[in-house]
Amino acid sequence: MVPLDQQATFFRTALYLGLVTGRDVVAWADGLLADGSDPPPAVVHLAAVHEHDVTSLRLALLRLGPEREPWPVTQGVLGLVARQLEDGRRSLSDTRTVLRQLRQGVAVPADVADTLKAFEIEGMRDDPTAPATGLDSRMREWLRRFSGADAPFTPARP
Repeated sequence: MVPLDQQATFFRTALYLGLVTGRDVVAWADGLLADGSDPPPAVVHLAAVHEHDVTSLRLALLRLGPEREPWPVTQGVLGLVARQLEDGRRSLSDTRTVLRQLRQGVAVPADVADTLKAFEIEGMRDDPTAPATGLDSRMREWLRRFSGADAPFTPARP
């Protein structure tokens, strides 16, 4: 079981990157309240925030977890990025944008930041009207290493 602080940090980061919605966050908080455990008062506050108030949701999530994302959380977020790309929920272009935002706004190890920056620079050189490039397949392959890392943070999908 993933500790509550890491779950909250996962949802805060995924919300920041547009990988989950406010509705997903509130549903997660509601689930914590309904599971019979005794969550901290900050979960009650989070569950009461309107799903469209992303700023308040992120602030409420910050009360539950650390400001700096631990590596397992970042791996989970990258797993979610990989899943959404493979499921077709996100295009390659959208995925590139998310990875750029992740590099700029999330604590990642230096080697990961270097890889993401290399993808970014190569993407700037690509012709956007050209068919799929080697970059696209390298990016997909790199993301596959994180496949499933989101599973401990997200509910099972049918």
